[in-house]
Amino acid sequence: MWRRLLVLLPFSCAALAQVTIEGDATRKTTGEALPGVRVAAQCGQKFWAVTDAAGHFRFTGLPAASCGLSLDGPGWLPRMQWVTINPQDTHITLRVAMTPQAAIAGKVVDENGWPAARAVVIAAQYQADNGGSDLRPVQTVQANDLGEYRIGKLPPGRYYVRVRPSGGVPWGDYLPAWYPSAA
Repeated sequence: MWRRLLVLLPFSCAALAQVTIEGDATRKTTGEALPGVRVAAQCGQKFWAVTDAAGHFRFTGLPAASCGLSLDGPGWLPRMQWVTINPQDTHITLRVAMTPQAAIAGKVVDENGWPAARAVVIAAQYQADNGGSDLRPVQTVQANDLGEYRIGKLPPGRYYVRVRPSGGVPWGDYLPAWYPSAA
């Protein structure tokens, strides 16, 4: 006589559940909808979407696992938003406020108006540290052959710009300079 053994494998309902995450990307200060923002959902694997004309995005069929949403678009600072998914969740709605980027652009010239080709330009900010504040570099770029530079994707704020000519003749005689003047 043969006996049959029946094996039941326990499955988690959460592992089989699928979740929909949708939301709106808006301007932080006004709540205005932001079309054309790229949205990536990292939930074990990566899913992509772009906000529509009303600033709306939607992901369906996501696994029931916590997700990291990253949003980025032209003129906006990148934003990361974590979404915790509970076992009973099937639909999550959120609103993500985005901050416009700031940019500093200009042209570096010598005292005769000639471009300082390949000059190193640094944007720096004062940052609190141990009860005081230090002027620290935020982003560095190199001017092009016409002395032009652009530093983008900066959070709004007050910046000091330092210019250091690229070494060699004739720029070896110049000292680094800050604008506006800073010690």
